[in-house]
Amino acid sequence: MSRPRLQPRGMAIGIGTPIVISFPGKTPQWSATATPHDLTLLAQAADRLGYAYLTVSDHIVVPRKAVAAMGATWFAPFPALAYIAASTQRIGLCTHILVVPYRHPLVAARDIGTLDHLSGGRLILGVGTGHLRAEFRALGIDHDARGAITDAYLDELRRVWAGESDYVVAPSPVQPAGPRLWIGGNTPRALRRAVAVGDGWVPWQIEPGRLRALIDSHGHPGEVAYPATFDMQGVDGPAHSADACLARLHGLRQSGVTAITAGFPSRSLAEFIAQLESFAADVLPHCESMD
Repeated sequence: MSRPRLQPRGMAIGIGTPIVISFPGKTPQWSATATPHDLTLLAQAADRLGYAYLTVSDHIVVPRKAVAAMGATWFAPFPALAYIAASTQRIGLCTHILVVPYRHPLVAARDIGTLDHLSGGRLILGVGTGHLRAEFRALGIDHDARGAITDAYLDELRRVWAGESDYVVAPSPVQPAGPRLWIGGNTPRALRRAVAVGDGWVPWQIEPGRLRALIDSHGHPGEVAYPATFDMQGVDGPAHSADACLARLHGLRQSGVTAITAGFPSRSLAEFIAQLESFAADVLPHCESMD
């Protein structure tokens, strides 16, 4: 089973979710003491305001010597997104990204199917090969084989959802052929994988010009989700005007981006929600027709 390739149009705006990670220099300080209720309030605000999706990333363990650089807190994606799903109505639930080699594909198929079923088909499955060698070592997985493992596991997931596997895993995803599949990574190989087997690509730490060049060389996968930060409240310097935000989004759209995983500087949950409200009022209405 396969889906038709989506034609790139408009600009979807999702949010990178604070609270569920503790990434130094990226995650706002207030999120370290946030409560589950705070996470509910944040997710409900994003849902109410019309954001397309929110994200939860994936690290199972962090080497103690790496905590200062990458933080120690990384919520488990499936239970965190299930918790969010229970208090929201329409917002997409995105693993951003799930490290494929860390989970046997039949275990992953059970968790993915359960979350997509319980949420009414809202899961966006962002996946990648992973990169942290020490984490692979701690889990007893061959770091050097991660690309081949990823390809094999994704193929098995497709087989399960198409009814071609020797095993039945239920519940099945609500979405035909499984959730939308976004492939993470900055390399040409990651983009080729996205074009070949995915519905989208999730690059990061890559300049828009380089992104455009890669797409021109290897093809557009249908969706490209890219991180960007906006500050309409002036928390981290001069406030960004709506026109400035739209100009930046237009530039990214010309680079091939179709979705933004947005970050918003904040000093409190209330300030984060105020950022969401400002952006939703003055920028979101112009994004759907952007091309």
